Amino acid sequence: MDSLPPLPERPSVSVIIPTYNRSAYLRSALQSVFAQTRAPLEVIVVDDGSNDDTAAVLASYGDRVRTHRRAERGGPSAARNDGLDLARGDLIAFLDSDDEWHPDKLAVQVAALAAATERVGGVFCTMQHLEGAGVVSTPALRAVRPSVKLMCITNVPGSPSAVMIRRDACERLGRFDLQLPPCEDWDLWLRVAMSYGWLGIEQRLVTYRRHPGQLSSSLQKNFQGRLRFFRKHYALIRAEAPETLLEWHTGLPRLALLAGDFAAARELQAELCGVLPSLRNRALLRALRWFPGALRAAALARRRVLIRLR
Repeated sequence: MDSLPPLPERPSVSVIIPTYNRSAYLRSALQSVFAQTRAPLEVIVVDDGSNDDTAAVLASYGDRVRTHRRAERGGPSAARNDGLDLARGDLIAFLDSDDEWHPDKLAVQVAALAAATERVGGVFCTMQHLEGAGVVSTPALRAVRPSVKLMCITNVPGSPSAVMIRRDACERLGRFDLQLPPCEDWDLWLRVAMSYGWLGIEQRLVTYRRHPGQLSSSLQKNFQGRLRFFRKHYALIRAEAPETLLEWHTGLPRLALLAGDFAAARELQAELCGVLPSLRNRALLRALRWFPGALRAAALARRRVLIRLR
């Protein structure tokens, strides 16, 4: 792994909040930042072309918030990249504009980075998931020091709202890859894991809001993002986690089917038959050719049941 220089004795933190038509939640997000026990150097809000009253909400904070409005809508990670270009802090803390931080979030994460025996590229925490007015779940920490192998399988740090990353690591590794939504955060986190490593802390410091408008709820975009992530990192996955290739080859046709992209589902299922030419896989390929709509209806029904059982 590469090495990073030591952090200053009291590192500064830039907060970056991308937003688009989230005025109903933006004020709560900002209030959670200003309620931090460790104040940030700056709060940067990048407005991705909102047409609600986001501008009025931001104006009410005066010079407490640095505001940048994008000329064209580019998505949350294009906004994050703009924020990175503007940031001056030693550390970067991302916050989605519909999420909230607990008061000690910045203090705990800065202290964890300062106390780390190795100069990792970033730190992440656990979150409580909120839907409507109640907590839905509080997923456990997946790993304290996630390996590159584990990062090839799953997005361990998760939401950007849970992450604090060193700015010099971002400058060396590059920005969010805008060709990978909604997996562009996973892609950057993997690059950090490869070069510097991560530190996970078992504290719930973020409230993550779940609602239908989130990008991760789009089946088509989720499928396209995961497919591009797999193609981009295929050589790494094959080298670091070869035992997961079958899982990838099996899962991608299923995602394509759920997304209603039958041509891609057939193509990916044919690839799977090349990797594992079992009778079941060949039968599924024939079914995708003959009655893909019925297969998709059954898959969506199963998915709805599984979601209700969570």
